[in-house]
Amino acid sequence: MPGLNSVENSLIEQHFTLKAITEKLGLSMRLSPSGWLVQDPYDRSMLMTRQQLPKEAGALEDKLRRVFLSQLNA
Repeated sequence: MPGLNSVENSLIEQHFTLKAITEKLGLSMRLSPSGWLVQDPYDRSMLMTRQQLPKEAGALEDKLRRVFLSQLNA
């Protein structure tokens, strides 16, 4: 995006990637002052900072599946 620096571009990319994956998994997310807050329908949540987000979308999806969906199957 023109006019943005690399950190801003990275944040925007991470936001859209996380939003697409959370919607696919039936989770919700929002950006808070501390990072991205991801929640499931049972009000379980996880806060992730920019540094905690995996760089690849597949790894991010796997992480969210382990945290939220594996608990439902246990």
